[in-house]
Amino acid sequence: MSFRISLNRFGLVAAVLIAVGAPNAAAEPVSDKVLSRVRVAETEACATVTIGFNFTIRVESFFPGDRGDHVRINLKPIEVGRVNGAVRSREELRPPSSEVAGIQEIQYDGDSPTGPILTVTFNRDRHFHVEQ
Repeated sequence: MSFRISLNRFGLVAAVLIAVGAPNAAAEPVSDKVLSRVRVAETEACATVTIGFNFTIRVESFFPGDRGDHVRINLKPIEVGRVNGAVRSREELRPPSSEVAGIQEIQYDGDSPTGPILTVTFNRDRHFHVEQ
């Protein structure tokens, strides 16, 4: 399960993509954590940041709609398995060291009154698009 963010080097366009597929049948979460990893792949003009989860998620909604210095993504846990108790936790991932991505903070808040939220904070206003 992963969450991908594609960002333009010049801050003109950023696309936030949620990639949700069936987890690998042979792989079970080995942690009681919700977030598993963050990876970044860069080209000259774009960075794709992938944030991995230890369970299947679905995007319920996101705010703001297409521009801001952060994006809050409301999630719905689908299959939590061994991380069941951790779903209501709060966690952070270290942001990737990428000037192109420009991410300052990645936070998961499973104890929010509206349900689990993933917040990605950028170093400046960005245009973005969220899709699943």
